[in-house]
Amino acid sequence: MAKSLLTLDFGSARSGVEKVIQGEAEGPRLLMLETLREFAVEQLASSGEVDALERRHRDWFVALAEEAEPNLRGPALVRWMTRLGAENANFRIALERSLDAGAVDAALRLGAALW
Repeated sequence: MAKSLLTLDFGSARSGVEKVIQGEAEGPRLLMLETLREFAVEQLASSGEVDALERRHRDWFVALAEEAEPNLRGPALVRWMTRLGAENANFRIALERSLDAGAVDAALRLGAALW
């Protein structure tokens, strides 16, 4: 049973930590308890800041995809594919929210960079 509100995930147990140490991975990902996430979503909804946060999320992932795009051909391919794969759910959410908000330009930029 988890006793912490946040935990660190290094990927696969043995090689994940080694990859972070050797600079082959971006670092650990923070994971939070589902109940904490639900509480945070409720608090965000009541704050009126949902749209601004979703825009920042979208813009950050569009920028990440555009940064990755030229690196998907060459020696950094594996590192970038690993990084992009880890963010797959975030890219999908950013694309969906872009389309829902009518931010077609952001959706096109994201799709083109990840193509």
